[in-house]
Amino acid sequence: MDTSRKQIKILIADDEKASREVLVNLLQTDGRIIRTAADGLQAQAILEADPCDLILSDLNMPHMGGMELLRFIREQLPAALVVIITGYATLESTLSAIEAGAYDYITKPFKLAEMEILVRNACDKILLTRERQSLSRSIGRKQEEIEGLEQRVTLLQNRLQQVEEREGTLFLGNLNLHRLPIAKESLAARYGQEESSAKKRARLVSLLREMRQRGEMSEAELNRFLLRFDNSPSASEE
Repeated sequence: MDTSRKQIKILIADDEKASREVLVNLLQTDGRIIRTAADGLQAQAILEADPCDLILSDLNMPHMGGMELLRFIREQLPAALVVIITGYATLESTLSAIEAGAYDYITKPFKLAEMEILVRNACDKILLTRERQSLSRSIGRKQEEIEGLEQRVTLLQNRLQQVEEREGTLFLGNLNLHRLPIAKESLAARYGQEESSAKKRARLVSLLREMRQRGEMSEAELNRFLLRFDNSPSASEE
């Protein structure tokens, strides 16, 4: 079983060490890999080396703030979810974060239970999105297999029809000379209408054997046609 499909990588970016430690202790559980960064630039370097699924970022950090980090993530990791954390929330900053593509926005001091629920919901969304994508890929592969089988069936049907049509042109006892793969003029010259039925049959047998030698029919086909010829009504009349 591929356990990596159930793993979720979380990055906590906050310039306050105490805040990082609290979040790590709160969120660390089986199936989660948690990394930390002390500022936006360090967070960006971590994400470039090993992309994460969920990023919890403080809004105000040295070197690179949370909004700038959010814009980088939206450009480079569009599937990742970003939660913005700030102790100075305003309506303007909240709207700006949501418009920039943040998954959610939470203010300090937050309740640990609220943060735990928020992260759990985000992780559930990530896992469900993965499963949906996996099922979509599986359905796509099955659809390709079905289309391939349909094309194969169509090809076999066409080949079977061609074989049946070829057999129809070579039935003995009522053989249509002009549908054989030889020029009509040549047939007319070689088999005059004045010939008797016995002579015609003898020449047709010779013609079929020549076709076998040229590879225009198989040995089994030749034998089947000769057998049908021998059992034809015109043959029994002779």
